[in-house]
Amino acid sequence: MHIQKEAMDSDGSATRWLELEALVKDAQTFMHDLVHPQKSRIELTDDGIALFDAFKSGSKTHDEIRAAIVSNSKKYVSGAQFQL
Repeated sequence: MHIQKEAMDSDGSATRWLELEALVKDAQTFMHDLVHPQKSRIELTDDGIALFDAFKSGSKTHDEIRAAIVSNSKKYVSGAQFQL
């Protein structure tokens, strides 16, 4: 976290910042799981993320979301992990 900003921007690219952002997000997920263990983790496809965004915005109801996922779960979910 104590990297010189000038050194990171010296090549005129945002690549290093994107790599740092990815590292921080991975660390955040890891730390969150240590404090709040998840019983399941669902990985969404791009269509699944769009469906979730529609649910959050209220443009689709709970029943519409359920019907979409039940009709074609592979379109919306790319993977899942369950801890029993």
